[in-house]
Amino acid sequence: MQPDDAPYLSTEAVARRQRLSRTTLPRAARRGAIAPAFHTPGGALRFRAAAIDAYARQLTNPASSPLGCGQRRPEDRA
Repeated sequence: MQPDDAPYLSTEAVARRQRLSRTTLPRAARRGAIAPAFHTPGGALRFRAAAIDAYARQLTNPASSPLGCGQRRPEDRA
C-alpha cells in the first residue's frame, strides 16, 4: 500500500483522500474526465496528485469541467 503523499496514488488512496467511492475513479477514467498516470501490470490505475486535485476542482465547480455546467455526454445517459 502506498502512502497518500506518494507520487502516484492508487484508486483506494485517492478515494480516501477525496472521500469518493472507489468505483468513481475508474468510471471517470473511462469517460475521459481524468487520465491515470499509468496502469500497473495487474491492471490497477495509478494517478498523479495534480490530476486528482484538478478532478476534485471539476467536481466542486462544474463550470470548469470540459463538459460544461451540468452537461453529460450521451453515453453517460441511462
